[in-house]
Amino acid sequence: MQFKKYIPNTITLCNLFCGVVATIFAYNDYYYHAAAFFLLGITFDFFDGFAARMLHVKSDIGKELDSLADCITSGLLPSMVMFSMMRSALSPSLGTDWVADWMPVSMTDIVSASAFLIVLFSALRLAKFNLDTRQTDSFIGLPTPACGLIVVFLPFLRELPYLNDALTNYWVLLVVTVICSLLLVSEIHLFALKFKSFGWKGNARRWALILISAVLILTLGLKAFPLIIVIYLVMSLIRVDQAGV
Repeated sequence: MQFKKYIPNTITLCNLFCGVVATIFAYNDYYYHAAAFFLLGITFDFFDGFAARMLHVKSDIGKELDSLADCITSGLLPSMVMFSMMRSALSPSLGTDWVADWMPVSMTDIVSASAFLIVLFSALRLAKFNLDTRQTDSFIGLPTPACGLIVVFLPFLRELPYLNDALTNYWVLLVVTVICSLLLVSEIHLFALKFKSFGWKGNARRWALILISAVLILTLGLKAFPLIIVIYLVMSLIRVDQAGV
């Protein structure tokens, strides 16, 4: 049946749709809704490639469409979440009045636009990834969905008293933005969660990350996701024999 070749691309478009809807929610400060659609979007992102492999219908257009969808769901959406957080942090000091009658944007919006570094570097990373033949069994640089998991769930960390002041400070948010942007295009080698077998040998770090993630999610809920990615980065930086991990 010829219709099966359309299934992976349809799933990819579902990812794109989720990203667009989540971005609208983020702009209006509905972080829970944005996070829910983000998780749904990256779930579609996983299953489009899975479906393409299972149905033997991988195509060049599917690869390009996947990158375009990722640029929205895992690039533009995190930027909009960060923009919203920066806007909230700056509003008391800069206000929300328009800069001029002919420019319907406030100084707060202009300064908060630094958040869009994330989508710029996400686009650059996705373009590099499509051309980089070194990233078949591991990642070089932070994957865009991982960056999304840090930023999209960052607002929930403000519920922790010892992080609230930091995450409502523009300069702290700007530092997080710059670090995430640079990690996207860095040459840091990160292990992938692709299992060739399910035994402990050869998958020690993968199983350890999964177990740690499960514990953190059960104890911290949505606040766990940024911490999980930080742990993932640290575990990847620990140099061990690749055959045993």
